[in-house]
Amino acid sequence: MSAPTFESDKDTLVRVGSTVCHIIVEFDNTCTTNVGMAFFIDTDHLVTAGHNLKRPEGYAIKSVHVISPGEPYINYDKLLEGVCPSLECTVIANLYTGSYGTDIALIRVPKCYKGPAAVEVLMEPPPIGSTVDVIGYPGDSSKNPHWLKDKKPELVSIERGLETIQKLLPSQKLAISRGTVQECTETLVKYKLSTVPGMSGSCVLHQGKLIGKFSPQRSDLILGVHIGETGSCPSALSFIGQTVMDLFQDKEILLNGRNRQSCMLS
Repeated sequence: MSAPTFESDKDTLVRVGSTVCHIIVEFDNTCTTNVGMAFFIDTDHLVTAGHNLKRPEGYAIKSVHVISPGEPYINYDKLLEGVCPSLECTVIANLYTGSYGTDIALIRVPKCYKGPAAVEVLMEPPPIGSTVDVIGYPGDSSKNPHWLKDKKPELVSIERGLETIQKLLPSQKLAISRGTVQECTETLVKYKLSTVPGMSGSCVLHQGKLIGKFSPQRSDLILGVHIGETGSCPSALSFIGQTVMDLFQDKEILLNGRNRQSCMLS
């Protein structure tokens, strides 16, 4: 199989990459820290996977920070030490209840900051076999070798496997993983491509647009965000529209420029 080429899509992927952020979530009275991805859905708000904000039982969220969008490299050591420049965000809503179908959260950047222009949402499902891209910052797999052993028990050498992963998806660097759609259901879009822990919350693209679907009968929008593996394949959650659209409408989040003028004036 030949390696994927991104040259024809370079401009689009660079533009989309400029909306992607690394997110770090800290909790009160505990050393537990969650990290993942988020991306701008308009100039004030980001979408992430809801489980990135899942707090340990009995603890409250202390802070949610994102690194400036589109950074080519994230220094994890400086990030965890609190000396990496970041934006403290407010959690607007987290629909996550433990199931795949609710794995979405919405956060807001400070009012003094305006993010990049949002990525357009694709209003139809990607065909089976079509190309999709996941853009995010891969986690450091070497710190969690048990993950690879669990996913690939047939590997003779975990060390060599980790070396290969580091070459394909170098940790802490903004990366693109390209693959093909394997299944598209009411709730999930499954695809065959390489991902690693830490990339949950990444945007998932088809033809340079966020995966989505529009149903004229129900006026439902289905929006895709990478949530990790569900079964044998990495997946993007397809948010069945009414719940998410109600949330977006309530928070004045606008997609594809619809009524965007009113949002900019708020």
